[in-house]
Amino acid sequence: MAIKHKLGNLAFAKPFDELIREQIALYDYKIYPIELRHTFLLSHLEQHHKDPFDRLIIAQSIVDAIPVISVDAAFDLYPVNRIW
Repeated sequence: MAIKHKLGNLAFAKPFDELIREQIALYDYKIYPIELRHTFLLSHLEQHHKDPFDRLIIAQSIVDAIPVISVDAAFDLYPVNRIW
């Protein structure tokens, strides 16, 4: 999100760091860690999806067997459970 915001691809009504801290506190969000096991799979994933950050999310989804919330149909090219 920070990179997309910096590139102008994602806009917020507040400064990014303020918004994120506020949302984490408001909804009790937990930060999902990037672990070595995710990067090991990431290094073997086909590059159907061109965005390296989305491929990292895909690797986390596969390794930890968790669904992904995304409107991006390119996620369907991987063995993930995409919601939305």
